Amino acid sequence: MNENDAVRLSPFIAKKLADPKCLASERKTLEHELDWIDAGFIDPPEKAAITYLDAFRKFQFELVPSSGLVSLAFDISVIIGRLYGQLPNRYFTPSNIAKRGEALSERFSAARSDLMLFLNQSGQFLDFSENGQAREKFNFGRDEFSTLESISRKLDLMSSEIRLKKLPKKWAASDLRHVRIRLAGELSEVFLREFGKEPKPLGGSSSLSLDDENDWVRFYQAVAFLLMDESATPDRQAILWSGYKIFKLAKSRD
Repeated sequence: MNENDAVRLSPFIAKKLADPKCLASERKTLEHELDWIDAGFIDPPEKAAITYLDAFRKFQFELVPSSGLVSLAFDISVIIGRLYGQLPNRYFTPSNIAKRGEALSERFSAARSDLMLFLNQSGQFLDFSENGQAREKFNFGRDEFSTLESISRKLDLMSSEIRLKKLPKKWAASDLRHVRIRLAGELSEVFLREFGKEPKPLGGSSSLSLDDENDWVRFYQAVAFLLMDESATPDRQAILWSGYKIFKLAKSRD
């Protein structure tokens, strides 16, 4: 997914990139986050939209985003990609990471086989003989096949070694709290833009049951469920008030 695709999917990103104050470092960060989607670590927006819709229904969130569900899914996926690597170690067990590596290895191995089949079939219509125009124009050779095979083999070796590792020491609860607050702060702007409502919890310091909460809390909890697999964020009210302060501070600087 390139920058043009991102602009098409997200009015927020389009506005951000059009801002002359958007720094090169911010563009680089965006490119990195798009790479997460391209690499398969995060579902593409069209597929993610279905997942998010199921989560919204689970947490009784029924508002319709102004930019459409696919655009909203893209913005949420970018936020999840940004925070995913900051999750405590219990979310990244050696087994889970090794499975990811093995799946990637299979994809590269399949790509090699698919490429070979495609080239064989395309030979009916393109001249890949030794002096053929297609061979010179497209220049497919052993290097491409060797690269795909090498990546697949290295991923398998890495995955095997990762499986032998022990789970590192878990992060402190304060680290996970930091991720939750960041999630609330970053989702706030998306929620305001898409639904026109203030991203602010009801009441004071005491959390309410989800049935008694407002749309913002349900929206946050649905995304927190997808990111951290938690149906009820601990100390949710304090988390959301902290996120709201971050949001208001960022708005005051605009």
